[in-house]
Amino acid sequence: MNKKIALSFGTRPELIKVLPVFQELVNQFGRKKILLIQTGQHSDLLDRELVHYKVSPDVQFKLNRNSSGLSELTGKLLLEFDEFSVQLASKGIQLSAMIAQGDTASTFASALHAFHQKVPFFHVEAGLRTYDNMNPFPEEFYRQSISEMTTLHFAPTETEYQHLIDEQKKPEDIRITGNTVIDHLSQVERVDTFKKVIITLHRRELTDSAYQEIVNYFKVLVPKSPGWTFSWITHPNRNMDLSELESLPNFKLLKPIPFYTFLDLYQTAGLIFTDSGGIQEEAAYLGIPCVVCRKTTERRQGIDAGVAKFFDQSFKTIEQVLTSFNQENLIQGNDIYGDGCSGQRIAEVIKTRIL
Repeated sequence: MNKKIALSFGTRPELIKVLPVFQELVNQFGRKKILLIQTGQHSDLLDRELVHYKVSPDVQFKLNRNSSGLSELTGKLLLEFDEFSVQLASKGIQLSAMIAQGDTASTFASALHAFHQKVPFFHVEAGLRTYDNMNPFPEEFYRQSISEMTTLHFAPTETEYQHLIDEQKKPEDIRITGNTVIDHLSQVERVDTFKKVIITLHRRELTDSAYQEIVNYFKVLVPKSPGWTFSWITHPNRNMDLSELESLPNFKLLKPIPFYTFLDLYQTAGLIFTDSGGIQEEAAYLGIPCVVCRKTTERRQGIDAGVAKFFDQSFKTIEQVLTSFNQENLIQGNDIYGDGCSGQRIAEVIKTRIL
């Protein structure tokens, strides 16, 4: 029986965070031993990333999504995984392990399929928790459920390790590795022009009314900040009227951009407003103050270190926002989320587990 390791991804953030693992696994095992699966959850956002990083999936699911409903998405993913198993069996291929990252429907379906097939599941970015299933929704439920099906947990930091220990996971099945997104950031060189604000919002639990509150906040803040430029990067999950902001000379509305272009924005960013977990990690490592536009976050390390703050409408000027951060910890190379060697650590552990 020909044995291979499967590594799946469905969204752009998943691809970015599994790339360091994929590259190190190829170094350890050779490309022919790795099956890279694109589940198709966000195919429209992935093409440029795949071309840029010169990555070609071995398997690409065709979801033919007629709606954005989570039940439909999960059902179709599981059916595609079943067909994938049939194809492997016909070729005499057996999986040594299934690997996936994060807390999306794609990752949940990957873990559930592996469980059904009695294939070991290795979870990258394991142990993140808010313990509130509605924040973030549906990710918090997914990641807790994924942990119940996981054979080997790759926890980014000591915090996530302790969550898993508290949930009665075996210490020998947990490894602290850092977060793989940090592996990409060594190429980013910060410069001295910092009067730029990045805004990204996309989460499902951010209601229309809450989203509108944030829009209204910027309608006041942007005109009062003539020395600053504001770049709002849109996302397919959100479709709100920002025309009033677009009319302002120091405001730009940008279409979704690839990760490698986002890295260029980081070079001169002086402040970030986001509900993205990955951006919270990236901002902390790069020393960029980050305003978290959520009720809670599973990435408490940034909040505790003072390099991230929850959104607060009482701050009426950029200066008020910036002075609320811990300036001593706003340094490039802050390693609270990782040191840039996570992919290598994960691949080395996997090698010892499946050989």
